[in-house]
Amino acid sequence: KDLGRFDLVIFGTAGPRFAVQRDYLLSLMLGQKSKILNAESLQKFPNIDKINQHFLFQKTNIPFVESKVFGKKGRLIASGLKYPLIAKDKHGSKGMRVFKLKDKSETKKLFSSFEISSFLIQPFLQAGEDIRVIVLGGKILGAMKRIAQPGQYLTNYSAGGRVEVYPIEKDPEAAKIALQVTKIMSLDYVGVDLMKDGEGKWLVLEINRPCQFKGFEKATGLNVAGSIIDYLLKK
Repeated sequence: KDLGRFDLVIFGTAGPRFAVQRDYLLSLMLGQKSKILNAESLQKFPNIDKINQHFLFQKTNIPFVESKVFGKKGRLIASGLKYPLIAKDKHGSKGMRVFKLKDKSETKKLFSSFEISSFLIQPFLQAGEDIRVIVLGGKILGAMKRIAQPGQYLTNYSAGGRVEVYPIEKDPEAAKIALQVTKIMSLDYVGVDLMKDGEGKWLVLEINRPCQFKGFEKATGLNVAGSIIDYLLKK
């Protein structure tokens, strides 16, 4: 069936089940000379799940939360890593499939239900807050701080985290890292999530290529959707 021609194209999250369809549509629309958000990044890095991000950040010396990948749960249990730990499913989003593990017993229980090779294992950072920096067209659009609810560890707005505007113009270190990640991964548009470690150093938690912005707009008052459309029209 002829899909017709599209002038502007924005791909959402495809997920592993629909990556083939997305890549087909990307090829089709590139041939039509459509203006596609993140086209170069989608071609260079068709799969940037959390585990692949981890390896890319290591290769490019991006400051990233120390992470481990295990093929068997027994190796994690015998690793000697200090609890508590965070386990993140490589395809998780909106705080879903992110688990805090307090001890070996919880580790055994979790990975009796899930395949451990699909998870990043990270130290639990005590900050209770992080920031998301949105970059569009090589420039920082703005930033928000995300704060976990009392007694909780997830900062995601969709998981109940509180949001407020973050003065990124006063934080050159965070701004530099966000722009560096954007350039390395050839991104037009991205949300870069950063958290400070125990020494106050910014570390990348992850990037969000199809970055959602409901909480961001609430915190900053910026019209992200309008900014994206304006950018594509001028591209």
